[in-house]
Amino acid sequence: MGSRKDETGHVLGVDIGGTAVKAAVVNAFGELGEKFQAPSPRTVAELRDFFHSTIEKANVPLRGVGIACKGIIDAESSRINRLPGDLNFLEGSVLGDFVGSTLPVRADNDALAEVLRLAHRRHPAFAPAYQDSGPVPVIYGCGNCLIMRDVFARLADPAFDLRFNFLGGGDTDFFVRCRQAKMKFHWAAEAVITETVPRNRTKSGWLVLRGLRIGAINYHVQRKAARTVGSRARLLAKMLAMLPLSLFRAGRLVLTEHKAIIAMHPMTVAVGSVLAAVGIEPQPYKASKIVS
Repeated sequence: MGSRKDETGHVLGVDIGGTAVKAAVVNAFGELGEKFQAPSPRTVAELRDFFHSTIEKANVPLRGVGIACKGIIDAESSRINRLPGDLNFLEGSVLGDFVGSTLPVRADNDALAEVLRLAHRRHPAFAPAYQDSGPVPVIYGCGNCLIMRDVFARLADPAFDLRFNFLGGGDTDFFVRCRQAKMKFHWAAEAVITETVPRNRTKSGWLVLRGLRIGAINYHVQRKAARTVGSRARLLAKMLAMLPLSLFRAGRLVLTEHKAIIAMHPMTVAVGSVLAAVGIEPQPYKASKIVS
């Protein structure tokens, strides 16, 4: 698994508009710092000068640059493939080239989406599970990991429980069973993973649904181990007890993170577990729910 180690760094957000180009320093909490603005550039040289002067004036070390500009943009390379109108002179340009440094650069054509991604970096849906490299108790998702071949030989066939197909969480169940089989996990914090987050996944509705789904997954993973009536009753009691406890956790997150959407997460997870216990759960991977 991979993550970035420095969660306290700053990034520079730049919005290239038809009348003005604006920039702001954003910290790991999504809070805006120093701001910069200039008339919209009319030449490549003017835009390059704006980037260079802005980076020089920033009073904090920067971890990267996020750029929003209209047009059709390849987010990975930051190349503008199509840009009609006053900024047409930028068509074909690679925005990262204007930065003129070794800073990583990401670009998109939606400024709001970029701001929301920055603001939600510390949300549990996006934040890494661990900060340091080394042995860890368990990992929770298989998006970026290496698994030895004999792991599959030691687990049941099929290795992934198909009952999680509509809900998701088959990877979580897989790793929990690996832990029960005394297998070892290792986290590589120095690995850099780049992922494009769709705009809809920065919206509050998706994040709430994500919390409900995590709660449902937690319930079903534990439900598999509860094989007697007594153990299932204790599991239900535990899920119910998580509701008032989640309020305490939410209050603590309000004080430390200053973001309501982050503070809501433990509450939505707790609610999701209780709803799953009575047979109510999201099924985002059911064919009728998938939007192409």
